[in-house]
Amino acid sequence: MSKKERQLEEECEQLRSELHAMEELVQRYQDELAAAKGTTCFCHNRRNVPDLHRVEEELFENQNLAPRGSSMRLSRAELPVLCRANGEEARFSEVQLPLNWEWVSDWHRDIHAHTDESGWVYAESWEQLRDGYQLHLSRR
Repeated sequence: MSKKERQLEEECEQLRSELHAMEELVQRYQDELAAAKGTTCFCHNRRNVPDLHRVEEELFENQNLAPRGSSMRLSRAELPVLCRANGEEARFSEVQLPLNWEWVSDWHRDIHAHTDESGWVYAESWEQLRDGYQLHLSRR
C-alpha cells in the first residue's frame, strides 16, 4: 500500500468514526425528545429502516466518435446525450422523488469491471451495446 493510499485509508477511518459519533448523538437527542414526550422515536435512525423501498435511478451519458472516413453509422439522433436504460431522453433535473422520499447519495459514476477508470464503456456500435451485453457507451 502506497503512502497516499495509507493516508486516504486513515482519513476514511477518521470520517467513519466521526459519522458514527454523529449518529450516536442524533440517536441520544431523539431518545431524550421521545422520553420528554413519553413516546418512542425511530425517526432518522438508519439502523431502524430496512432498505425495502430503496430505488436506484440510472442515467447514461452517451458520446460517439466517428473517425474521418469511418463506415460506422452512428448519429447523435440515435441516443440522446443523457438517457435512461431504455434510450428515453432524460435530464438530472427531471428525476423527481415520490412524496416523502429522500436521496441517500448524490449522483455518481458507476465504475465496475466493464468500464474504464472514468466509468466509460466502449463499443463499435450502439447495437453492440444494447444487445445482450447490458453495456452502454456511457458514463453513469
